Amino acid sequence: MSGYVGKLVVVRPSDSHNLADLNGLIGRVEDLVEALVAEYSAVRRENSAPEAQAERLREARRQRYEAERFLSVLRRLDRTGPAAARASRRPGALVITAVGALTFALAAVGGWLWDEWGHASVLVMLANQGVGVCCAAVGLAAWRLRPHTPAGLLMTALGELALISNFNTGLAMDADMPGRSTTVVVGTIATWLTLALAARLLLGIAAPTPAKAWLPHRLVGIAWVLAAAGPVVLLPLKTPVAVCGAWCGASPFSWNHDASLYLAVRSIYVAGWIVLAMCGTGVIVRRYLLATPRQRRTHGLALISASAVMVLFALGHLSTLAEYLWPDTIISQVAGVIAFATLVMAVVAVPVAFTAAALGEQATLAGIAVLLGRDTPLTVPKVEDALRTSLRDPTLRLIAGPPQTAPAPSSAQCHTPIGSPPIGTLVHDLSLLNERQLLGSVVKVAHLVIEQHSGPRRSPTS
Repeated sequence: MSGYVGKLVVVRPSDSHNLADLNGLIGRVEDLVEALVAEYSAVRRENSAPEAQAERLREARRQRYEAERFLSVLRRLDRTGPAAARASRRPGALVITAVGALTFALAAVGGWLWDEWGHASVLVMLANQGVGVCCAAVGLAAWRLRPHTPAGLLMTALGELALISNFNTGLAMDADMPGRSTTVVVGTIATWLTLALAARLLLGIAAPTPAKAWLPHRLVGIAWVLAAAGPVVLLPLKTPVAVCGAWCGASPFSWNHDASLYLAVRSIYVAGWIVLAMCGTGVIVRRYLLATPRQRRTHGLALISASAVMVLFALGHLSTLAEYLWPDTIISQVAGVIAFATLVMAVVAVPVAFTAAALGEQATLAGIAVLLGRDTPLTVPKVEDALRTSLRDPTLRLIAGPPQTAPAPSSAQCHTPIGSPPIGTLVHDLSLLNERQLLGSVVKVAHLVIEQHSGPRRSPTS
């Protein structure tokens, strides 16, 4: 195993500043660990002789443990080595001010345009504008607090694009408004980019690193292709149709005057987004069904609301296609209700769920701080029970002693060494690896307890 890992790369402390190389190495070792887990499961299913199978299981378990230990070292290096690189990605006061001013300006311009030429109701206008402002505000805060994750930057961009997309359809501005053709072009481009960014964020809930998951990665790629193709295909064909009535703006690039041709091409294009949304729903539902108890407790709201957004999005666009065939019927009212529900669930799935997860992490950190402040002596079993409760991970194990004494983790767990050289091992849910600040605090607490507080050592079988 050591030779196998050694073939991947030789890591030196002086190389820790190269964040891209380190992240690439971590990805390759993660793939290696996944392969070893699959190999271990395959050996367990074999019908070979008991002695030979037991020997192969021991060897597979040893290789898997060494790979996971190497991966833990790399992740710890990633948390400590490239700190300056991560800090440089944190937005400063100038960036925060500029983004805040842009958000306010877009919201103000949208409100003024609606007041002068808008046909949308007050509720629809507030909902569309509110989604953009909410995503931008929460995204900016998330970008500042967690610069090492892309969620904050993506959420900020989503908010700005949502506000720009309102210039096309969200505010239902009059077709005779001065400069309406310009708002149609800018708003159309922003609309499809908003959908692609939303797909990246929602599928990112199911797979925190979509590039490591084949299907989510492919779906996100398809979303970007559709977003790029939308303006190119639809703007030259865009022409007034009965569905949008008096607020259907014209495209300055349009050469088509046949409404049926435009609706036919747009229906095919929208059908692609519907298929993509249903595939995304399947990915998110599967992620929820395969999640561990801790993952369901910490990310259940985000997963459920994300799948609801996908379903509502598909239903809303199906109703839009039906509205093309039967305009001025009850279908128009149904489509409006579904569109409003989609906006509400989008806010729940992205800004609200992210905020809830961040507050939950801070509450957990506060609980750990309270644990350290108690007057009663801390022992390994007491701290283990407290961490299980705080982290909502009933399978967590805190083991004092050399790493060799730790039992092999399950497929949903991993080992994190405590101390250097290791004086203990934390066996925890894999999802904790995505919460770096929390994991680092837990490891520090465990190290303090094992090193400074005398307590009964936990054996691997206890």
